[in-house]
Amino acid sequence: MIMMISTATSNQLGNVADVAMTGTAVPVTQQADAALASVPGGTLNQYVAPEAPDRPAFFAIDQGNTVMSVAVDPYTVTVLNSQDKTTTL
Repeated sequence: MIMMISTATSNQLGNVADVAMTGTAVPVTQQADAALASVPGGTLNQYVAPEAPDRPAFFAIDQGNTVMSVAVDPYTVTVLNSQDKTTTL
């Protein structure tokens, strides 16, 4: 049996804390560039818009046989978290 717990700080691409809303979010293309820069040789696979104004954007980046989930602060373009999506539930 597998028990899954979901909280307001997680989605199918990972777990990360809320972000501070500091003005206007930067364009998604700049957010994607930050996510791609954190995964050398990666290719953008998926963009998941923030679930609320205080939530990060998520990007799925293909890297060989791995899919990295990268959380990006949409206001500062800071990479908050990355994890191998293929090794998580």
